[in-house]
Amino acid sequence: MTDQPHNILLLTAMVSEMLPILQALDLSSRDIDKTSQLNEHFQITPSVVGVGTKFASEHTKKLIEKHAPDLIVLLGISGSLDPHLKSGDLVIPDSFITDNKDPVVLPEAARNKRVIQNFQTIDALKEAISITASQLVTTPEYKLHLYEHKLAQIVDMESYPVARSAREYSIPAIVIRSISDTSDDHLLPEASNWVDQKTGNQKPIAAFFHLLTHPTVLPEMLYMKKTFEIATQSLAIAAKQLFSNLPIKEDDQTCDEE
Repeated sequence: MTDQPHNILLLTAMVSEMLPILQALDLSSRDIDKTSQLNEHFQITPSVVGVGTKFASEHTKKLIEKHAPDLIVLLGISGSLDPHLKSGDLVIPDSFITDNKDPVVLPEAARNKRVIQNFQTIDALKEAISITASQLVTTPEYKLHLYEHKLAQIVDMESYPVARSAREYSIPAIVIRSISDTSDDHLLPEASNWVDQKTGNQKPIAAFFHLLTHPTVLPEMLYMKKTFEIATQSLAIAAKQLFSNLPIKEDDQTCDEE
């Protein structure tokens, strides 16, 4: 019997995260919010859910109801809390925490060989804890606090609501994060104002105006740009590996039934 292509909902928080991934998959920005037949085994719908818990939660639920995916894959950059992680390192967490809410654990998604057979071949830190923050974590001191008190390896602003939405709808989910800023990096707090939180689009005029009024931050801005590009290229490579033309093995047909 021939299986139907698996319906994958591919999510990022920002458009700038999505574009290198689409390029790696031989797609373009025109394919955002469209379902594309990637190969005989996968069809994907790339969508941008926005920055932060509110928009990520709202948009993910709407997309689930619209597309009824077999699998949700969230790709994006993150900050490192673990001093051993460097820019471009991949992390695939299976536990997601945030303040004032129950943790979400998705071990079944991380072992979904029936859908993504070469998942385990990706060179990444796995079985990690991701903490979702309500705002950008900018200082090494606060990163250390989260690392020591929350026992998390990475921090971002969307993984928890996406994982929780997947759990609510009983849909397997995989989250792949690439390190942008390391645990000892200091970020410019104003950087959160350079992205439209709802749409995930960059706001280059806001960034340029900040540079004009604060020219001494140029080295920090260039460093953030460099590490962002390293992280997104790492994500693009992971996505290409994840969605390569993989046959469905006969002995994996029942592994989801356990």
